[in-house]
Parts: sequence; structure tokens; C-alpha cells
Amino acid sequence: MLLAGVGIVGLTLFAVFNPDRSSADASAERLSPRDLLRAFWVSPAKHPDFAWAFGSRLSLYLGYNIVVAYKLYILQDYVGLGADAVALLPLMGAVALGGLLLTTVLGGRLSDRLGRRKIFVLVSAVIVGGALLIPLALPTVTGILLMAGVAGLGFGCFQAVDTALISEVLPSKTSYAKDLGIVNMAQALPQVPPTGNSAAYPTGARNRRDDRRHLGPVFGVLGGLAVLRVKAVR
Repeated sequence: MLLAGVGIVGLTLFAVFNPDRSSADASAERLSPRDLLRAFWVSPAKHPDFAWAFGSRLSLYLGYNIVVAYKLYILQDYVGLGADAVALLPLMGAVALGGLLLTTVLGGRLSDRLGRRKIFVLVSAVIVGGALLIPLALPTVTGILLMAGVAGLGFGCFQAVDTALISEVLPSKTSYAKDLGIVNMAQALPQVPPTGNSAAYPTGARNRRDDRRHLGPVFGVLGGLAVLRVKAVR
């Protein structure tokens, strides 16, 4: 509740003291609510590269969140730490952050230098998918930390290079901000309970046979394969 309150207050103060003064002609025609909603539909048939790039990001984020969003319960129940699992969460975050920062910088710079995007996105997605398999073979604290570190390495590179790739296949040169907002949905939707979270625990139970966390690696790899369908970027 405190964090939500800080967000609301901060955004309100920003909107009040930093108003958006448009550089457009004041007499320009304004969008109706219907036109505004229609603007957020991008036809996959007309813009297939954008659609495949969107699907690639959506799939990888879905696979990642199916597992990582429930790391506390995995530590408590699957690894068997019980109440001690809470103390391990900051260490997992630190390990993942170290790998993420390293490959965000190195992967992005190397991609720019070579002028290649898709191979970096594919390899990083496969790394993330492979990392999510580690706890299945090694259900221990060591296995969880390995997963966090390796997934961080893959995720950092994916974030850096996939963002560059998507910026090169945006549908319209006159609506970059709107199209990037659509792209943001690809990483936000998998974190919403009706999508990514319910895919892992469809009934809300943590130890039932319908647990679908094993789908995480599958979606991760599919995210990498989907980017191969993008034609306009190497």
C-alpha cells in the first residue's frame, strides 16, 4: 500500500508541475476516443515484422514470469526451505542483477558493432529457457542461484538487443511513442494474473499436479525462435 501510494503521489505531482505543452498546432484535430482505441491496433498482416517481434517478447516474458514470479513458493515448497526462503530472495535478486547488468552492456555493444540483432535475441532467449530448466535437475539452493545468474545473463542481453530490434520494425514513423507503448504490453501482460501468473498456478494451488511451471522454458525458447521470422532486421 505504501509503494502504491508513493507511485500515485509522485505521478500526480509530476503531472501537475510538469504539464505537457504540445508543440502541435492548437487548432489541430483531436482524436476521438474511438479513433484513439483504433490507433492501438496494428495489423499483423500489414506489419508482420512488428507482430513477430511483439510475439517474441511476449513469449519470453511469459516463460520467465511463469517461473520467476513464483520464486518464493518454489524455494518454500519445491526446494523445501519453508520460512527460511524469504532470506534467500535478496541474494537471488543480486545474483540475477549482476548477470543482467553485464550482458546488457556487453551484448548491446557487441550487437551494435556487428550489426546483428536476431542471433543475439535467439541465443539469449535459449539461455533464459535453459536456465529455467536448472531447478528441475537441481532442486537445491545452488540450483536456484544458478538459475537466477544464468537467466540474468540471458535476460540482460535480450532486453538490450530486442529493444533495439523492435525500434527498427515499428509500423509508423509518425507514431513511435504509441507503438512503443504497444510493445510495453508484451512485457506487462505476462505479469498479470489472468495471463502469465495463472499459467503457472491455474487453480491458485502450489503443490498440485496442474502446476505448469515446466512450460516456462518452452515459452522462453519459442520467444527466441519467433524473432527468426523478422525479415527487415539481420
